[in-house]
Amino acid sequence: MKIKRPFLFACLAGFLSLLFAYGFLKARVAKLDALEEPANVVISNQDILEGTRLDESLLTLAQAPKRFLQPGALTSLDLAAGMVTQAPILKGEQILETKLAALGAISGLSVKIPQGYRALSLEIDEVSGMAGLIHPNNFIDLLATFEMEDSSEATQIATYTIAQKILVLAVGDDLGAALDLDAISEKTLKKNLFGGSSFTEKLASQHKKTLTLALTPKQVQEVEFAKNHGKISMALRPQWEEEPLDLNPTTALDVVGFKGHLRRSNYREYRGR
Repeated sequence: MKIKRPFLFACLAGFLSLLFAYGFLKARVAKLDALEEPANVVISNQDILEGTRLDESLLTLAQAPKRFLQPGALTSLDLAAGMVTQAPILKGEQILETKLAALGAISGLSVKIPQGYRALSLEIDEVSGMAGLIHPNNFIDLLATFEMEDSSEATQIATYTIAQKILVLAVGDDLGAALDLDAISEKTLKKNLFGGSSFTEKLASQHKKTLTLALTPKQVQEVEFAKNHGKISMALRPQWEEEPLDLNPTTALDVVGFKGHLRRSNYREYRGR
């Protein structure tokens, strides 16, 4: 019996169609199986308010099928630690990139203040601010110099170290985020022909008018008193020096070895006969 050619073509076409359909279904099944594979995802373990700085106590690393991961969901606790929430997050909700912001002027200073501390700002100049060499997250010591009189109106000047290892929260409005200079043209960054300051230097100088410090409530009172009744200066500490020093106040006797009373600079007393 002779098989006709059209019948062979029909059988071949049917077989190829079946083969393509099998391949398509197999690929779809593999894709669905991949979506069912577990993947890491960061979720909140409690309700989190807007403007909260995240740490590991607020977050949990869980697993969920890939198809249940929302776009932009974080997959590592390290990616979320230190970020600030821009919207409320409910317990059990996946942590999304779109709801977080890096610590900076936009997220605000309050999220950077350690628990139990307060932020207090001090005005600085080129000398007290060490020519702009103090940066956010540095540590400093605060010194205060007082001019005091006893009952006989004798003047004594003494310098005290009133606080040690104080965290610098901000310099001006710089909380530690780097300046974005990519958007500034090279022409603008160069100094002008008359020797004026570059735009970068002017921008940086705007961040160095005040130092904002993290102080305990008691230290806030002490520094505020010193600011209004004496002269405050600061000393930059090594980043990793831990132990505070036990320092006595310094007077003229300690500096020049002379026991007596100081007079104000440019002050002279003239007596007649």
